Amino acid sequence: MAPYQVPLVLAVLMVATPGLSLAQDQTAVLREGCGTCTLEWHRVAVLGDERQALLGAPGALTRDSHGRYFAVSEALLQQVLVFDSTGRFLRTIGRKGRGPGEYGKAAYVVVGPGDTLLVVDNFLQRITRLTPDLDVAGIVPLPGSFNWDIIPLQDGAGIMNLYVGTPERVGLPLHVVDPSGAIRLSFGAEAPEPVRRDLISTTWRKLALSPDGNIWSARINQYRLTLWDLYGHRLRALTRDVEWFKSWITLENFAPNRPPHTWIRAIHQDAAGLLWVLASVPDTNWNAALDVQTTPEGRFYVPSDHNKFFDTIVEVIEPGSGLVLVSQRLPMFLQEFVSDDLAYSYRESSVPGPRFDVWQLTLYRPKTGGARPTWRRFPPRPRR
Repeated sequence: MAPYQVPLVLAVLMVATPGLSLAQDQTAVLREGCGTCTLEWHRVAVLGDERQALLGAPGALTRDSHGRYFAVSEALLQQVLVFDSTGRFLRTIGRKGRGPGEYGKAAYVVVGPGDTLLVVDNFLQRITRLTPDLDVAGIVPLPGSFNWDIIPLQDGAGIMNLYVGTPERVGLPLHVVDPSGAIRLSFGAEAPEPVRRDLISTTWRKLALSPDGNIWSARINQYRLTLWDLYGHRLRALTRDVEWFKSWITLENFAPNRPPHTWIRAIHQDAAGLLWVLASVPDTNWNAALDVQTTPEGRFYVPSDHNKFFDTIVEVIEPGSGLVLVSQRLPMFLQEFVSDDLAYSYRESSVPGPRFDVWQLTLYRPKTGGARPTWRRFPPRPRR
């Protein structure tokens, strides 16, 4: 296997990044800051169709540079849903099968460089790459079991959260996978530890690409954000100790006397360098959202409505200073980021039917230096 070569521009950026040292690891405890920063949110699109069978529990939602949305759901395991920028349903991509443009289980979808579309097939253990016109451009085998996240890179490779059960890689959750499907590099473990395939807390990570080409990684079960370079070196770690986030190891079944676990659902670093975190926490009235489901195996509790079962705490962090600029509880279950300022939730109802709601999240931060305080918007509005 050829050694992994980091593109020159990335290598220069990593060396030149202010405040970070490639040779010395840094760990910081996040602390409250700003105090006058505010977060606003409003719904900007509703994705759905009069044919309710199209939508089910979401696997992923992503958006290209033209504003088109692409989704995979539990209702259509072998297809990708396409919506326009207003949320209007356009078409589906794919069908059941093993050939090009066919899927066993389309579990995840993400937009890559140049508006290419990557569709992860968990059943066939492969990734299908589609052109911006949604034609099949290639199929790449997955070198491990896909967990949750992919960060596409400019050269066609990707950082993937995979479980790879070989002796040399079994404890490493992150892998640089080249365009042919071969693993260039495995990394992401902060300390040697036993890894059990049945414990998602040891293997699942949420990922975010930093503007300088490094990778943020977060376990789903604890509030710890770790920055890595593309050589597999840990550069920095940010930790948070708050009463509302309780770390856990084993994922337990839902029960009326046991609140659901807190989760790190998504992380994202915007173009301004601010780090955004979505953490799901129990709703204040979470018990009322539990239903009993009876199966041949027994009786189980399941959430009747995830938006009434979970709330979301959105935190915006300034990584350089270690300040949490804002921490805001939202009364809905946000699943993932779609872009710098967009995140989505899933709503299941009989009328008008299941929907994906896309929310715009905007941070307002005071700008000092003038006679009167003004406010800067994050992310900034694009120039037209």
